[in-house]
Amino acid sequence: MAKQLPLGIRLNNPGLLVRSSDPWQGLAPVQRHRRFFTYIAPELGIRALARALITYQDKRRARDGSAIDTIREIIERWAPPIGFDETTGKEYAQDTEAYIEDVASDLGVSPEAVIDLHHYDTMRAIVVSIIEHENANYRYPAAVVDEGLRLAGVVPPAKVDRVATVALAAGGVGGVAGAVDLVGLAGSLNQAKDALAPAAETSTVVRGLVVALTLGVVAIGAYLVWRRYAQARAIAS
Repeated sequence: MAKQLPLGIRLNNPGLLVRSSDPWQGLAPVQRHRRFFTYIAPELGIRALARALITYQDKRRARDGSAIDTIREIIERWAPPIGFDETTGKEYAQDTEAYIEDVASDLGVSPEAVIDLHHYDTMRAIVVSIIEHENANYRYPAAVVDEGLRLAGVVPPAKVDRVATVALAAGGVGGVAGAVDLVGLAGSLNQAKDALAPAAETSTVVRGLVVALTLGVVAIGAYLVWRRYAQARAIAS
């Protein structure tokens, strides 16, 4: 007999959000469980989990009136020692302290460490930890977690081209257009160098051309650094 999946996974509700009057996105037309929400896909359940945590940090307060920004405060809100089941009107007990220690250990921080749930890596780590805690260490594929976070508005920071960063910093607001032109030129030189690299192994002429292209890229970078330095000196004087 096949082992049954954990309840939160079967309901596409890996955070085991308790049923309430909140109109969550992605709720299944037929709610299959008396106490916990059912979602139409796991990504929507992960979205709800992440949005609930963001709401805690942005709009709610800890017991002492401070912002909810530590593992302890987040989990005390998420899984309080005494919970209340709206469907039955009864209270129930939870081992909140063990939950706090479990999540803090997964994140590699103290339960009292301040964390930012708008930071992608932090949010991803705490969401994965909560899912595992609630569902007997069950792990979704990374793509499912990433899509759930994306739906919640939590995405990894965009990768910034290193040459572009230097160029824009060097040019300042007034020199953006020129910097972009230089960045484009440097990119073209790099592409040409990479395309010629295989032939450079057998041709002295091509090898010399590759060296020249490399020097061109280096020269552009050096010029941008020099321009940034010159502008900084001009401002200082």
